[in-house]
This record gives sequence, C-alpha cells and structure tokens, in this order.
Amino acid sequence: MAEQRDSYEVLGLKKEAGKDDIIKRYNLLMKKYKGDKNIKSDEDRKRSIEEIEAAYNLLMGYDFDSLAGGKLSEEAKKPPNPILKKINVDEKKLGNVIYYYKIPVIIGIIVLVSVFLLIKSIVTNVEPDLIIKLVGLYPSQGVETLEDKIEAGISGTKEVQIDPIVFWDKANPAVESSMEMKFVTMSGTGKVDAYFLDKERFDKLMAMTNRVQELDHIVKKYENKIDAKNIYKVKLKNKDTEHVYGIGVEKSSLFKGTGLENFKIILSVGVDGDNDENTMKLIDLLLK
Repeated sequence: MAEQRDSYEVLGLKKEAGKDDIIKRYNLLMKKYKGDKNIKSDEDRKRSIEEIEAAYNLLMGYDFDSLAGGKLSEEAKKPPNPILKKINVDEKKLGNVIYYYKIPVIIGIIVLVSVFLLIKSIVTNVEPDLIIKLVGLYPSQGVETLEDKIEAGISGTKEVQIDPIVFWDKANPAVESSMEMKFVTMSGTGKVDAYFLDKERFDKLMAMTNRVQELDHIVKKYENKIDAKNIYKVKLKNKDTEHVYGIGVEKSSLFKGTGLENFKIILSVGVDGDNDENTMKLIDLLLK
C-alpha cells in the first residue's frame, strides 16, 4: 500500500491538489489501467490499480488506519448511510459517480421533468369553450377573477379563456410594438369568440377587414338596454354602408371587482369563433 508521502506521486499530482483534482485524476487513471492492453500482464494491471486505489483512499480520507496520528477527515467521520448500506451500495463510489456524471444527470432530470409536465398538460388540458381577447391599456391582474365570474354566470361553460394583450407601458416603444404585433397576428390567425377593447384598439381592429361580425341584430334585440352613445358604427373598406361592430359594456356589473370597472370597454364579436352559443350568453350576461 502506498505511503502517505507517495500518494500524490502515485496519482501524478502536486501536493497542493484539491479534492476535485484528486477525483478527476483517479477516474482518469482507472479508465487508463482498466482499458490499457499494453500492460504486460493482468498481475501488473491489478498491482497498478491497487496502488492507485490505495493512494486515492488515503488522500480522500477513506483509509482510516493509515492517516497520520489516527485522525480522521471530516468526511471519514460521517457514519455510513443506513439505506445505502442495507441495499449494499458503496456510498463513496456512488458519490464519485454522481460527481463525475453530475452534468448528464442534471440534464437528464430536467428532460424527465419537462416530459412529465408536457404529458400532464396534455392529459389534464381542457379546451376552452369561450375565448376572449382583452386588448388595450388595461391592468391584467383581474383577468382570473373575470374568467371566474363569466364561468359562474354562463351555465354549461367549463373553461373560459381570456388572453390579455395589454399595452401597460405607453412610454416604452418596444412594449408597444410587441403588443401591436401580437394583436395583429392573433386577430388574423386565432379563433376569437369575443373582444374586449379600448377605443384605440377598436379603431385599429376596424381597419382590418373581416375580423369581426356586424352587431346590428344585437342592438335591435337589446335596444332598451343599450344607450345610443355606447353603439359604435363603422363603414368598413369592403362595405357599402356602416354597421354596428362595437358595443360599450364597461357599465356591466360583470367588471366590478376586476380592476377594469373604471376603463372604457368595447365589445366586438369575432368572425372565426367556435362557440357561438356561449358568445350569445356572454352578450346577454353583459347587457342584462
């Protein structure tokens, strides 16, 4: 067995080498001697491996009897893990494996967790049966409260989804540009049942053809409940006459407690929504 003064020399290390250097050098040498076919005999190979292991154990504090003065390192003083001992796993070797392969292990754990979360989201995902876009200079903190109030007010709905596209920082051109891009993309490609818009975003939506439905029939149906000043008529580029495309609904009790009750909110109905029945129920809920 290697003497303590020779252990660094056996591993090819300097005296100031730290624990990390010892572990790396040990793993490197073990790979070399276990796979080197140029060593003359198995006996020579075994002797070299034993010498390396002895030097490693001594420097790491695992060779208790050979330590100077009989003093044990702090790590050597630790009692063996009872669980690992019971299943006959060498705690020291396990620690070395974890250290040496910690990066692949961490990456593997991250991948497994990501796959688990993806599968869980697919299994537990519920398709929304009413999709609303909240677009404008609004606070977004009350969105969940508004979703809950709509779900409670419309019988048969399982999942109301409100996507906030909020222009919260008018002084920041980057935020403004990003939200405008999202608004344009979403209104052109997404299946939107209804919009809640401020006046600026309503005007911009009206500049995009074939995005919202005419609401003349809604105004006629609820004529006793809609103030004339809350009716927004527009003549679109592809139309010969003006029609109603927006109804002011900010006075609805639906917005109380959501943080939106003090903001202008114009309701428009998307042309490509899949939930016509629930959209009509939403309108009834807003105008009742």
